[in-house]
Amino acid sequence: LRLRRVHQLAPELAEPASRARAVIFVDARADASPGSVSCEPVEPGAGTASLTHSISPQAVLLYAERLFGQVPRAAVVTVGGTSFDHGDELSPEVLRAVPKAARRVRSLARLWAHQPFPEPARA
Repeated sequence: LRLRRVHQLAPELAEPASRARAVIFVDARADASPGSVSCEPVEPGAGTASLTHSISPQAVLLYAERLFGQVPRAAVVTVGGTSFDHGDELSPEVLRAVPKAARRVRSLARLWAHQPFPEPARA
């Protein structure tokens, strides 16, 4: 298990993602109720982020597939945020949601650790 903290997703993450058995993206979400935790599968695709600042988890997987021929299993675990202003403290709602999000990540990691490595992407 490797943890990689990044400020935003970038195309350079495609190479390490292509070598992974699975990737779990964790992020805050503005369009969800504060403190809610969700988990959704991620497939290669364009996603919704622009290339000017960051890319989406779907785009990271798409680059992994197109450039390196390998797509890991992937999911995104999100926590609904309350404020996205600059600061170094979490809101009470988000702070209460962190243990639930961490359990979700650990559960996925344990499940995927016992499954075979994904098949190479087909050209």
